[in-house]
Amino acid sequence: MENFREALKRLEKSKEFKEWQKKHHHAALAHFFTLVTGENKHSPWDIGFYHAEEDKLTVFSMKEIIEVRPSLEVFKNEGEVPILDLENVKLTLKDGEQKLTEYLAEENFGGKILHGMAILQKLDGRNIWNISKFSSTLLVFNVKVNAENGEVISKEKESFMG
Repeated sequence: MENFREALKRLEKSKEFKEWQKKHHHAALAHFFTLVTGENKHSPWDIGFYHAEEDKLTVFSMKEIIEVRPSLEVFKNEGEVPILDLENVKLTLKDGEQKLTEYLAEENFGGKILHGMAILQKLDGRNIWNISKFSSTLLVFNVKVNAENGEVISKEKESFMG
């Protein structure tokens, strides 16, 4: 699988993106998203761009043939969607996943991880990897990792059972 930077480069060179950008030249990079299996295999990246004047998000799915999803209203707190600052992102998804693996070891989790998701986004003024994995025991483990310096911002474990 291509890394998020490679996916963005491929997107920026594509005719789909260039055509879309003509109509949305003020849009800015908001997030990268991928689904993750228990074996850390990833789906193609979804790359989201926020256009503040419409308060909508357009997502490009980086499959072999790039798909442009219809722009949708954004589910967010008040204000605009924070824009990613890739220049300061130093950690890869693999680095973020390692922090989750360390958290699972701290929790002495011996169960099976089924699937998960990873998002590179700006949250509370910081570029972060927000990574969640779901277990066969109906637990969800989440870590938020500063994508600039590797600091673990938060670790959470919750049950789907309430």
